[in-house]
Amino acid sequence: MQSASQRGDFRRANQADLVAAIFNHTSHPIVLDELVDIVAGLWGIKDRTEQPATRDDEADSLAQVAQQNTDVAAEIDNRFFLKWLWEEICQLPVRQRMALLLNLRDDQGGGVAALLPVTGVASLRQIASALEMVGEDFAHLWPRLPLDDASIAGLLSITRQQVINLRKCARERLARRIKAVH
Repeated sequence: MQSASQRGDFRRANQADLVAAIFNHTSHPIVLDELVDIVAGLWGIKDRTEQPATRDDEADSLAQVAQQNTDVAAEIDNRFFLKWLWEEICQLPVRQRMALLLNLRDDQGGGVAALLPVTGVASLRQIASALEMVGEDFAHLWPRLPLDDASIAGLLSITRQQVINLRKCARERLARRIKAVH
């Protein structure tokens, strides 16, 4: 059975599991205020500052409700897209999946794979299965993600350039599939 955090239901997630997933994702010490900000964001908690009441309070409240509904709709759309994208990634040839998933990075170069279980897109077991890896082997790799191309090449017994080419092919195929759907 999936935990609340694996399903992306952060408000019901076990607090210890959620914090552990955040630490695993960052893989370095984090300032307490930053951790609180991250958890508050996942739980949908926002700081409020007291402001004097005005006649426009009712209109402001309605605008806030409309904005929240828009945010929820966008979040649902994003979650459906991510689930669809995960299914597309799972259809790639295994070597392309490995080149892509083991090196998955955000714009700042940080690892993104840890977000898959936290957002409910894929559990650790599902990721290991998609990589056709034994759970224990994947567990040893998990803290080191994202891997550099040379490390992935060593796992696949191929050259670094071949890893780059595999990832490029994977991204091109995913881009074509996204274009075909939209």
